[in-house]
Amino acid sequence: MPHHHVQKGLYEVREVWLEVHCKMDESISLRELVDDDIVQAIQDRFAKTVGVSSVIFLPDGDALTRFSNPTKFCSLIRSTKEGRRRCFQSFTEMSRKALELSEPEIMYCFAHGAHFVAPIIVDGERKATMYAGQFRPEKFSPEQLEELKQIAVEIDLDPESLVEEAENMRTVKDKVVMNCLRSFFQTVKVIAELGAQAFELRQTKDALQNAHDDLEMRVQERTAELTKTNEELRREIAERKAAEDALRKSEEKLRNIVEQSVDGIVLVDEEGTLIEWNRGQERITGLSRAEVLGRPLGDVMFQVAANEHDDPALCDRIKAGVLKILETGQAEWLDRLEERVVRRPDGVCRVLQVAVFPIKTGKGFMTGAISRDITKHKQAEEQIKRSLRERDMLMREMYHRAKNNLLVVSSLLSMQARTTQSKEAIDVLSKSQRRMNTMALIHTQLYESGDLSELNMKEFVGTLSEELFRSYQVSDTKIARIVDVTDRKFPASVGIHVGLIINELLSNALRHAFGEGGEGKIEVSLTASEDGRVNLEVSDDGVGLPPGFDINESKTLGLRLVKILAEDQLQGTLEVTSDGGATFKMEFDLKDNGGSLYGEDKNTDR
Repeated sequence: MPHHHVQKGLYEVREVWLEVHCKMDESISLRELVDDDIVQAIQDRFAKTVGVSSVIFLPDGDALTRFSNPTKFCSLIRSTKEGRRRCFQSFTEMSRKALELSEPEIMYCFAHGAHFVAPIIVDGERKATMYAGQFRPEKFSPEQLEELKQIAVEIDLDPESLVEEAENMRTVKDKVVMNCLRSFFQTVKVIAELGAQAFELRQTKDALQNAHDDLEMRVQERTAELTKTNEELRREIAERKAAEDALRKSEEKLRNIVEQSVDGIVLVDEEGTLIEWNRGQERITGLSRAEVLGRPLGDVMFQVAANEHDDPALCDRIKAGVLKILETGQAEWLDRLEERVVRRPDGVCRVLQVAVFPIKTGKGFMTGAISRDITKHKQAEEQIKRSLRERDMLMREMYHRAKNNLLVVSSLLSMQARTTQSKEAIDVLSKSQRRMNTMALIHTQLYESGDLSELNMKEFVGTLSEELFRSYQVSDTKIARIVDVTDRKFPASVGIHVGLIINELLSNALRHAFGEGGEGKIEVSLTASEDGRVNLEVSDDGVGLPPGFDINESKTLGLRLVKILAEDQLQGTLEVTSDGGATFKMEFDLKDNGGSLYGEDKNTDR
């Protein structure tokens, strides 16, 4: 089926053409200029006469003609996959070289078959390329036949069959081929040029008709446009009048808002001249609109500045600030609230809250400002500050006196203990004295700190444990004191309860856990999580609690006090264990006891 292989080769050459001719000028196609059937007939007759195959390809890769007179030699080569690949490669190379041709030229494929390649140029433009081949200008040499046998093996063919077809290939002298192909090329060129002239004439006629139709259409469209424009003008005039009325009403509404505003409103043009000064600004500054409109803003600001006589350079600073905002629309005090003090002509000073903002225009920047008189608010604020200072002084005095009174009571208890002979009474009086000392320590820290409503627990617990060890005359070398406390502040009410609990548990451990002259350690841990959960643990490694001990059944005042403070006052839980000593664990929520971990809620119960 030779014809089948030729058609397949035609398709593959088209793919190559698409690759190498993609940059050619996309103008009038040769197919539009010539009759395909006439060119095909000339090509078929020529190919049959000369004994070669021929085809013409367009720049887009399409074939203008069908493949004429394919030879058995090339058909045999293209009967295998490898043969088609090698043939395709040869056509690729010839196609690339054809881009540089301006005259016909003979090229050879990989199987030594000759191919004629000629560009078809019309009016200086390449319209197509003609291929004619599968012939020999002379017989194959013995060396070429041997090479063909090797090629046959490479492309999966019988070497003898390929050599037989090669020897049967028609031999056409170069001179004959070139003369015939030039003649065909000239014929196709004449047909293409005649077609171009006919096509140009047709285009000219079509263009004249189109121009006539277009002119008629334009006249009709223009008439319709004029009618529509007249109607639109009438409607636009009516709309503009309505817009002007709406703008006038809007301006009146805005003017009323500005004039009725309690706040002062000021507007300055691009030159720094005051062009708006409403009634609110008149009431605040004591300057009328007539006194300030048309004046530079810097002059008026200096006039009402409260410290104008104390700072001669103030006027220059004000003018420099106004100039900067007019030139750049920027200043450090823009778009934020600022407090300013102004002095009215009657000598009364007012405190204003002022917001200044730039307004971009085609000429630069205008400046607007809104002022609010907050004099009464500032006076009330100062009164509150004075009240807080007085309250702070009273609280400090109260804590100081409470501490002194507690120390007096502690001293009385100490004196009473020295005058009694009852060991039980002395013990009770000593416990009460230490409780008084704990309360006094809390009040001392409160009035000496900067915050009267909170206790620094790390400092407080450390001092408390030192005082208790000192009061029991316990050396740190015998009984180790380990204190680990979160460096946080607790509300005073919570701190008092925690301090009393630690006092009772440390006192109990120091009296009973180690015996006289015993050694060991006592640990105090107070931690608080981020969500306000507090854990308090007091433990020792002493003799431990009596067998069957139950704090709910305890008869001692100290442990009953610990239970009441932990569960009732702090609304927490209390757990007691005795395994190689005694351990008291408490957990409570700081937020449920008048404050958060960071002291955000200071509503404490005194």
